Amino acid sequence: MAKFSYRATIDNKEKLIHAAAYGECVEVNIINMYKNLGLALKSNKLNCLVIDVSQLHITYDYPSVLNVLQKLNQVVDNIALARVISPTDTKSGLIEAFAEKHGLTIKNFENYNDAITWLQTLNRA
Repeated sequence: MAKFSYRATIDNKEKLIHAAAYGECVEVNIINMYKNLGLALKSNKLNCLVIDVSQLHITYDYPSVLNVLQKLNQVVDNIALARVISPTDTKSGLIEAFAEKHGLTIKNFENYNDAITWLQTLNRA
């Protein structure tokens, strides 16, 4: 499996950041990535992020996923986050349920265009 990495592009026209994460990751990788993306959103006065995590392999267990989500709660607050996932991703349902319970605007999609469309509807609201 490839080493963890991510990339991001600021899209001022669509008023969002496009990102993608790849490889095998541990908890600290995800926390640092979202902190950096959150800073990029704030510094560019944006509040929408689409991230393709379909090529990401999370190596930590379900209790650790909840732990990471609790740490990220402040980072993704006031941010609309569209996650593009692999159909075989078993942890995404847990992430979306946590988001709903805590009033976070996070939604999973299996298609990148559907994720963008959802964020655009939020930007126009």
